[in-house]
Amino acid sequence: MATAALRSLGVRQLGAPDLADTGRLLFEAFARVTRAHGFTPPFANAEEGERLARAYLHLDPEGAVVATDAGAVVGCGFIHLRGRVASIGPVAAAPRAMAGVGRAVMQRLLAIAHDVPSVRLFQDAFNARSFALYTRLGFRIHETVAVVAAAAPRLPASRSRVHIRAMEDSDLAEVAALDEATTGNARGRDLELLRTIAPALVAEASGRVVGFLFVHRAPGRSYFGPAVAHDLADLGALMHAAASGGAVAMRVPTGATELLNGLLEAGFLVEQLGNVMVRGGEPPPAIPRLLAVFPEGL
Repeated sequence: MATAALRSLGVRQLGAPDLADTGRLLFEAFARVTRAHGFTPPFANAEEGERLARAYLHLDPEGAVVATDAGAVVGCGFIHLRGRVASIGPVAAAPRAMAGVGRAVMQRLLAIAHDVPSVRLFQDAFNARSFALYTRLGFRIHETVAVVAAAAPRLPASRSRVHIRAMEDSDLAEVAALDEATTGNARGRDLELLRTIAPALVAEASGRVVGFLFVHRAPGRSYFGPAVAHDLADLGALMHAAASGGAVAMRVPTGATELLNGLLEAGFLVEQLGNVMVRGGEPPPAIPRLLAVFPEGL
């Protein structure tokens, strides 16, 4: 019976007519698994899921796919090809879909990235099923990430002497070059998109950009990231300048112990853990940084 059911499953490129169904699927799938483990869903409603699917379809149409069963959308996934790196996410299966949907979507995404040396994704550590699936597909944990948040953080002023200012369009090329040199990910397109929807700051020293930080202002809290700086003090200066007195959340590599300890002392709490999982080449050595929340470029 399972084999016969899988024969009715198809995976194809996502199209504009699929967006409403895909948005609803993202909302329902993530709400089910996150609430089951006591966490807040990443999408407040189906409309938020649809907005993300629409943005990713515009950004990477060749990397947006859906799984269908008898014409109904039962799974979806997205992959972002960036030179020698590809980032996957989000991937979801409908709560009542047949077994094998997630694997079928992942296999299609990996086929799209067949010649990319390094494929990365962010995995929620509480989701044992997704961890098992990704492990069977050849992924391994590269680093663990803490999702930290504070209602009223006490971010101290940094001793860094960099000049902090608003990012300008003319900074994008230099910001993208700094980002690729330090993360190995050519995600200039992502940073350009972020520039249109989220304010950003740069740290400047001797007329050169040495760090940057994007800020997503959302109802109830702000999200910091992505952010990169060669020096931890420079990253601290960026975060201090971005803080507006309200709630803040961010994704912090747990290996950055000095950064993480400083945030805990500033009143942040660890809300949950996740894993950066990699198939193929490893990312460069970690530097002071905050991971992106959107797009999922790792």
